[in-house]
Amino acid sequence: MNSFEGLAATAGRELSVADRLARLRAEVDALVAIDPRELGAGAVEFFDQVFEASDRLHAAAASVLPTIDDDGMWACAGARSFASWVAARARVTRVYAHRLTRLGRALTGDLTPTAAAIRAGGPERLGVDHAQILISAAATSDLRRTLLADPDHDSQHFLLTQARALPADQFRLVAHRWAAVVDPDADERGYRTATDREYLDFAATTGGYHLAGYLTTDHGQALLVALDAVTSKPAPA
Repeated sequence: MNSFEGLAATAGRELSVADRLARLRAEVDALVAIDPRELGAGAVEFFDQVFEASDRLHAAAASVLPTIDDDGMWACAGARSFASWVAARARVTRVYAHRLTRLGRALTGDLTPTAAAIRAGGPERLGVDHAQILISAAATSDLRRTLLADPDHDSQHFLLTQARALPADQFRLVAHRWAAVVDPDADERGYRTATDREYLDFAATTGGYHLAGYLTTDHGQALLVALDAVTSKPAPA
C-alpha cells in the first residue's frame, strides 16, 4: 500500500496520532516532489505556506521533548545527557539540541501565551526564531521568568506584541532592553561572574607560544579590534 492509498484507508474514521503522522508524511512526500522551477508565480506562496508549516511543526516537536526527558528511557540508548540524545536523534549540534530542549520546556511551562502564539497559524503567529530570542534574551533570571509567567503582569503580552511587529534582530534588542529594565541587578551579577572568570595566559612552548584564556564579550571584542589594528594584510601572493 502506498502513502496515498493509506490516506484513503483512513478516510471516514477518527485518526490516531500514527494516522495523522502518516498523512503528514504523505503530504510532505508530495510537496518535496514538486519541481520548484514549475511553480512560477506561485513560488512565493509555496515558500510562505511551507515555511510556516515547518516552523509550527518545529515547535510541536520541541514541545514533546520534556515528556521524553522526564520519562528517562532515552538514557537506555547510552547517551551521557539528554542534550546528547537529542543531538544524535535529530542529527543536530549539541548547542542546537540545548536550545531545542529549552524551547520545549518553555512552551510546556509558564509561557502559555507564547506557546499558543507559536502554535497558531496565520499572520498573528510567532515564529520559532522569535520564541528562541524571547527565551534566551528575556527569560534569563528568576525575577524575569516570574514576571513573564505572571498572568496579571503585562510583560509577556508586551514582548509578544513586539515580536509580531519587529524583525528578529530588532526584537532581540527589545528583549534585551526589557530584561535590563525589569532586573538590572541580574546583568550586573552576570557581568561580575564573567569578569571573575577572566584570565589570559601566554606560555612559551616548543617552537612557539601556547595561548589560553577566557575574556568577557566586551574585552574579547576589544582585543580583536586591537589585533586587527596591528595585523598587516597578507600579500596578494
